Amino acid sequence: MSKSNITRYQVKAVVFDIQAECRALKKELSDAGIVVVVPFFGLQVKQVLQDSFADTEVLPAHCLMLTNNRQHAQIAAELGMAVAGCIEGHFEVPKSVTLLESPEEVSAGYLNQVYCHEKG
Repeated sequence: MSKSNITRYQVKAVVFDIQAECRALKKELSDAGIVVVVPFFGLQVKQVLQDSFADTEVLPAHCLMLTNNRQHAQIAAELGMAVAGCIEGHFEVPKSVTLLESPEEVSAGYLNQVYCHEKG
């Protein structure tokens, strides 16, 4: 395979706001050079999301957030992040976002496709 055929990821970071561990997916993302963020939100969701990338070259517009929380999804979208809703336990993500039934079973390449889809 030539270097020109290697997957070029447009998503630069994935924020995991879900209960599922997704260890294999997180490792695959890290191995591909994609930043993995697992924040503890508390009450200041917007500030935590902004601070998560303060010391990096990653902009919120380069991120995909996996969440099952409507408020977190809305805040991430306001910051310019792509959002994918995960169905786990309860479900309250806005209907306009891409839905993932089993985030543990998706690949870094698929998340990149979701990111590209959400960004239009």
